[in-house]
Amino acid sequence: MIYLISFSWGTVSGWWTIICLTIAILYASGLYLLSAKKQITQRGLLFAIRTIAVFIISFLLLAPLFKTVEKRLQKPLVLILQDNSLSVKQFQTKNFKQKSFFEDLRQLKNNLGNDYEVREFHFDKKLLNEFSDSLNGKQTDISAALQNLNNQFGNQNIGAVILASDGLYNRGSSPLNIAPNLKTNIYTIALGDTISQKDILIDHAEYNKTAFLGNDFTADVYVEAKQNKGNNLHLQVTEAGKTVVKQQVKVLSSDFKITVPVKIKADKKGIHKYQISLLPVSGEISTSNNTAAIYVEVIDNRKKILILYDAPHPDVAAIRQSLEKNQNYEVKTSLWADFDQRTLNNYNLLILEQLPNNRINIQPSLSQAAKQKISLWYLLGAQSNLSQLNTLQKTVNISSTNQSAQEVFAAPDASFTAFILSDSARTKISNLPPLLAPFGNYSSS
Repeated sequence: MIYLISFSWGTVSGWWTIICLTIAILYASGLYLLSAKKQITQRGLLFAIRTIAVFIISFLLLAPLFKTVEKRLQKPLVLILQDNSLSVKQFQTKNFKQKSFFEDLRQLKNNLGNDYEVREFHFDKKLLNEFSDSLNGKQTDISAALQNLNNQFGNQNIGAVILASDGLYNRGSSPLNIAPNLKTNIYTIALGDTISQKDILIDHAEYNKTAFLGNDFTADVYVEAKQNKGNNLHLQVTEAGKTVVKQQVKVLSSDFKITVPVKIKADKKGIHKYQISLLPVSGEISTSNNTAAIYVEVIDNRKKILILYDAPHPDVAAIRQSLEKNQNYEVKTSLWADFDQRTLNNYNLLILEQLPNNRINIQPSLSQAAKQKISLWYLLGAQSNLSQLNTLQKTVNISSTNQSAQEVFAAPDASFTAFILSDSARTKISNLPPLLAPFGNYSSS
């Protein structure tokens, strides 16, 4: 480690140093040398101290620059990457000896250690420190290993990268696209059999980990096939041994990659494990990479709707059938006499068919619904008690002197601007049949 210290001036000339010294001497002389109150020894000492102090202060006002440079001698890095994939072991040449290979790698590290800083790694789908003689990686991503090296050491002095691999990868992009980013020489040690073997595999699957009950969700399955041009691959999804999806994939090239969208029905609550697999093909080198598992939690997020009525009415069945067409709604109906009011907080919406009426006072129950912020939908008819209705809600007030009904038609309000109805919707509304509504004066709050 070497330290270098340099001094330089900013925007002023170095001749100002002489002026600073002159000012300091004149100032100290005026204070002490011309004064006879102290002995000459004391005056001389105070003169020297004052001169030095004033000189330093005035000198620093010139803003001189002091630079310190630290130099460190760092050995170039040599990064050794060892392929830990299963293919190295399965397709080794006759002369390959695994034990001797790792001894040679460690000897290479020792030989380079005097002149270089050597780092050792192994990789399959991830890059890890140190060598590994297990050779059991089922997925190989050479591009990710090179990218991780670039992220860790890209700003350092890399002398060389030594890659010991068979060059076969079944995950990630081509390493040829990543190698130039390292900006250094890459030396290779050829292992195994570099001839592309017949194989099919599932690289990975992308999916949402949460699905709603009753809906379909999609998992995108990334499928690869090597040396299988013209064949049909059979992809299936199973749950607890039961097949839920089957699809065929046509292989169009010798090095084939495709994303297969798989639609699965979420028909039961809970956490589900789905096994995605490709049926093995004849001559395939390995079937261990033909499967992938995904875990999806199915939750019931449907809105619960309860239709309450005091007597059977055709509107109840019609509204229920219409709402049940939406899978996000769970609709139930009940007579008011059979309704357990303790379950009121289980619902998001109450539809009250001609309630309240003259026989039933529902105000206590609706007060509880208001506290729990449960939405209410009143359906009025000949049996509705308008006085209670006006008390229970403040949106619309209906003044009526009798219980008679009248036919009413829908008409769009031109001054309403919250949303705009299309021309087709306006035409459809004008053709709808009339509804029966209580006769009286209507006012809104």
